[in-house]
Amino acid sequence: MATQWTTFPMEFKGGLISNLTPLQQGTNAIGSATILQNFESDREGGYSKLKGYSKFSETLVPGAGEVLAMKVVSSGRVVTARKMDNATVTEYQTATSTVNGAVSSATAVSLDNNTATAIVNGAITSKTTVVVDRVRAFTGLTGTASATGASGTFDITNTNGTYTATLNAAGTGYAVNETVTVVGANLGGATAANNATVTVSSIAPTTHTTPANTYNGSAGTGLTFNVTRTGAVYSVAIVSAGTGGYKVGETVTVAGAALGGATTANNATITVGSINNVAVTYTNPTQSAYSGSGSSATFNVIKTGATYTVAITAAGSGYTASETIKVVGTQLNGATTANDATITITTVDGSGGITGATIAGTGLAEGTVATAAITGTAINTGPITGVTVAGTGASFGTITKGMVVTGTGITGEVTVKTVTSQSSIILDTAISIADNVVLSFVTNIKAGMFVTGAGISGTVKVASLTNQNSIVLDSAQSLANNTVLTFGTFHGTQVNKTLYFHGTGTTWAHIGTSSSTNTLKSRFTDFNFTQEDKTIFVDSKSFPIVYNASGNTMVSLTSSNSSDVQGAENVVLFKNHAFYSKGSKIFFTAPNTVDDFATGNGAGTINVGYDVTGMIGFREQLIIFTTDTIKKLVGTTSSDFKLEPISDKIGCINPDTIKEFGGDVVYLSPDGVRLLGATDRIGDFALDVASDQIYKDAQEFIAQTDTFCSVLIRGKSQYRIFAYIPTVQAPAAGGLIATKFIAQGGSGIAWSRTKGLKVNVADSTYSGATETVLFGNDDGFCYKMDSGNSFDGDPIEAIYESPFMPITDPQIRKTMYKLTLYAQPQGTMNLDVGFSIDFDSKNDPGIIQPPVIQIGASGGGVSLYGASTSIYGNANTKYGGNLDKIYKENLVGSFKTVAMRITDNSINPTFTLDTAVLEYREHDRQ
Repeated sequence: MATQWTTFPMEFKGGLISNLTPLQQGTNAIGSATILQNFESDREGGYSKLKGYSKFSETLVPGAGEVLAMKVVSSGRVVTARKMDNATVTEYQTATSTVNGAVSSATAVSLDNNTATAIVNGAITSKTTVVVDRVRAFTGLTGTASATGASGTFDITNTNGTYTATLNAAGTGYAVNETVTVVGANLGGATAANNATVTVSSIAPTTHTTPANTYNGSAGTGLTFNVTRTGAVYSVAIVSAGTGGYKVGETVTVAGAALGGATTANNATITVGSINNVAVTYTNPTQSAYSGSGSSATFNVIKTGATYTVAITAAGSGYTASETIKVVGTQLNGATTANDATITITTVDGSGGITGATIAGTGLAEGTVATAAITGTAINTGPITGVTVAGTGASFGTITKGMVVTGTGITGEVTVKTVTSQSSIILDTAISIADNVVLSFVTNIKAGMFVTGAGISGTVKVASLTNQNSIVLDSAQSLANNTVLTFGTFHGTQVNKTLYFHGTGTTWAHIGTSSSTNTLKSRFTDFNFTQEDKTIFVDSKSFPIVYNASGNTMVSLTSSNSSDVQGAENVVLFKNHAFYSKGSKIFFTAPNTVDDFATGNGAGTINVGYDVTGMIGFREQLIIFTTDTIKKLVGTTSSDFKLEPISDKIGCINPDTIKEFGGDVVYLSPDGVRLLGATDRIGDFALDVASDQIYKDAQEFIAQTDTFCSVLIRGKSQYRIFAYIPTVQAPAAGGLIATKFIAQGGSGIAWSRTKGLKVNVADSTYSGATETVLFGNDDGFCYKMDSGNSFDGDPIEAIYESPFMPITDPQIRKTMYKLTLYAQPQGTMNLDVGFSIDFDSKNDPGIIQPPVIQIGASGGGVSLYGASTSIYGNANTKYGGNLDKIYKENLVGSFKTVAMRITDNSINPTFTLDTAVLEYREHDRQ
């Protein structure tokens, strides 16, 4: 008989399982997963999406290849290591300079000026590439004139020390060859040394309009003119020719003072050169030289140019034809005799009145001025039209890699990372800077830098420096003048060695170097014998090297300590002895030391018989692993140390997987991840295969590689183990997560898988209540695990897939109607939820697979920090709301068995899957 709707709750718990068939798992392990990728089993219940990872420092660990060590000192400090290569040596050669004066067997060296200047060509925002000009322009400059010029200004350009100049404002009163001195301080340089001398090469003509003048003639009126000075030469232009009366050769004097010069010395004389003839009438001029008896006749004499004409104005009486009358030249504005006019009577009337007459003579021509010439010496000044410039501008210098850059808009220490050209550079830090900002560069030579160059003998460092032009080397050298020296953080002798670095989240400080080349991954152990936290590193090739966290220094053991420990592969502290394994032998030090190998002081050697694959101190015993065996060392000193077997059948295949995990030792064996735990019997141990429930996944995981890494996240009771395959890119790199729910044993572990975490070395530590987990791989960065919502900007693909669940009888068909999902989002959540029916059957046409549904949380009215829709101050932005935790969706589908799949491939915050409730109706048995 058909039933009413029934609810089927599915708590998300149990983790990943792969040692059961799908139906067995779906029947006996409800809530477990056949796929649990980038989820972790939460100790408070449910499955939580993994948090992401982010860069601890934006700066690469210097070197090449894998990061080889990771020791977390505190939340903000880490020691890491990487192999040095030639390219990095070159990259970190961050200063060059030239020897200024030869030295012979001396340590003190003087260097040439090590500065440069450039001007930003085009504003940039948050970029590292900067285009610059090596030309600097200064506009509207004034200076000191050598003579009387005033108000001239100049535009001067400095092109890497060479000046060019153009006129900005012409000014007045400048003479050709007059100079103007612009001080170097106004040209970005030093006064005197970088002064610019501007020389006037040409000046503009100066025109004086209708200057006051003195007319030296007699009858001319109305003449006006303009006088122009061009250099020392005058020219004249007639403005008004006058009204007449001017004669050729007459002069006009213009005082020099009216022409910008000095009276007398710079007077100008204008001489009438030609005239325009104008008819001039002389009315009834005085008559003379008449010998007849006529009287009372009068005449007007008209002079046009040099020609006279006569007009009878009164006939008189008593005149006879052919009589003559003279008018002297002075009466006609001429000269007597030369310009006399003779009037001859040609006809008379009956009373002797004159009715006709002619006139002869040459008049003195007069009229308006047609042309004129000017003489005199002008003062040679005026507005500037051309200049030349001399002087040595401040040098822009040569921009070199590593120089420190300053300028408006730059904060903190910014250096030149790459010099593409002298007009294009790449900085080590993104900046925002305006166009035309002046940038200053100075070399960044520092004490401790390696020095190379012609004449440098041996490995030489900068011991100290007074400034960038005066340094002291750590050994005496003989260097020729002008030798180019290169300064860098690293040296060619370090190539292929492993260099250790201390980092605080910004740059990396080199603190130590391995004694051998081509070392392997570094392993370490911590100790504190002298109230100082220290760490010993071994790398399978070199002598052990000791890091002091207090002084941030490293000291390497040497053959004087013991050649036996060169190439030590593992190191551990036990009973205040340092134990170093190499091959099948273990070398231990005297008590409370890490470098005393004298047997008389309590040091010694143990031969395990097989190559040691790892060691760990555990409950008053030193556990020693080989590939096929596990032994324990008991005792407290060399006098009572005793090696005892734990297992002769199974061992550890990788030392980097050994950790104390809760109350057990976890390690990777050929058959999976195992736990070694103490039992109630004193001295007895239990050996559990903790990965049994993920047998299939574990076998696939182990088969990928022989290089592994593990790290504890104590705050989550987690052990994370990663397979490291150099050729696999980070998005495809895999790992396993074990979360412990009980103190001891493998039965209380829930598993999941990671995808997207590529880990070669990792470490974790607590600083107060804060746990910091850092890791590195082959891209050279140091990353912070469990940080942020993305894998360094990439989405996190989280997948949960359940087994196929019959719910009740696997032979009875059911219809599903509703899903209620209980989840705990930390912010925006967008899930794809799908159901697969009857083992995802594709062969039965009667089975229709339901569509994927989307379940999302936008915050239920809550404004989520960082969400694009959350705008501070927006009217729709809400504060203090609650996120939804219950999501209900209608479903369609008929099934006998059903599997649920939830995916999230995003950079949204983490969330926890709590419980899913499926509402269904069971059909009658058919």
